[in-house]
Parts: sequence; C-alpha cells; structure tokens
Amino acid sequence: MMKEKGYFLSIGAGPNQVPLISAAIGLGYSVIAVDRNNHAPGLSMSSLRIMESVTEYRKILKTVSEIPLQGKIVGVGTRSYGKATYTASYIADKLKLRYASLESVEICSDKNLLKETAKKIGILTPENYDISTLKNQFPFVYKPSQGSGKEGIRTFHDPKEWESFLKSKKKILAQRLPYPKRRRMKNGSQKNTFRVLKSPSAG
Repeated sequence: MMKEKGYFLSIGAGPNQVPLISAAIGLGYSVIAVDRNNHAPGLSMSSLRIMESVTEYRKILKTVSEIPLQGKIVGVGTRSYGKATYTASYIADKLKLRYASLESVEICSDKNLLKETAKKIGILTPENYDISTLKNQFPFVYKPSQGSGKEGIRTFHDPKEWESFLKSKKKILAQRLPYPKRRRMKNGSQKNTFRVLKSPSAG
C-alpha cells in the first residue's frame, strides 16, 4: 500500500471533480472534499468531508484549520469554474500553496478582462465590428462571459426577439472571432456580457 503523502483539498465533490479526487488518491494523498450536497459522488471517495458551499471560502478555511489532521495539506484544487476557483485561490494563498493568484483567476473568469490582458502582451484578439451586421444572422445563441454551466445561455431565432432583447440592454460591443460563422457580443454591463455563436444549422 502506498504511503500517504499528506492531504489534498478538493473544492467541490460533484461528478466533474471525481477525476481530480481519483488522481489525488492514486498519487497517495488523502482527500478532504468540500461540497454542500451530501450526495456528491466525490464525498464517498474522500477521507474527510466538509459539508459547505464551495463559495464559502472563509468558512472552509476556518473548518480546515480546526481539523486535527495527521499531516499537512499539500495541495488545493478544483475542476470547476466561476466562484469555486476564487475559493481555491484564496485558500491556497492563506495556506501558502501553489495555485493561480486571485488576480489571475479574475482575469481568466472574465472574457473582457482576458481580452484586455491579451492585448497588453501582444496576443491577437477579435476585432470589433458593427452590431448591425448581425441582423440577418439567425439563428444564433449567446453565452455569458461569466457564469457556470449552461447558466444564461439563450437562443435567438428571429429579429423581433433579438431587438426586444437589445432594448433591455445598454451599450453593446460586437467582435469578430477568428473562426467561421461565429460572433462575439459584449454588453457594457459585466452582468450582461455574453458571446454570440451562429448556429451550425444556419448554413
């Protein structure tokens, strides 16, 4: 039996997190899994469980610091995105572990910030174009630049539906992606920022 090397803190224990938990166990680490869902599959695989939302970074850190562990926490990670990555970064920083900085997580979590950062270091980014060119590009879907899973994704099938949506928004910036039949839209409000992708069925 492989000697255990320490603890790996898994931020999340859902289906997407199972491969990461399995890999950590395979490398000889004990896993501390965090998830508020007591049916999360990764919990049954882990040595210790913390029943808490992955967004409660302070509570998680406090709980971890109070557990009488038989070794050190040597790593923290998540295969999720959004708020879980902020939690992983925060805890890693407090425990002096390697992980992306909060600044890096923020940049990678927001396509607008990522685009601005890429431009600053000379990486090519989509060029802007007039939103009016999208009037006959139906159907298409838009995806929020921030969020998780399918949250906020919406499909537009006709101009009236699209125009109605635009009236509820403020400033819109359209960008051309370096891929065929794809468009990116960016709303001035961070909460409403999204991508527009032309449907393959549109020809």
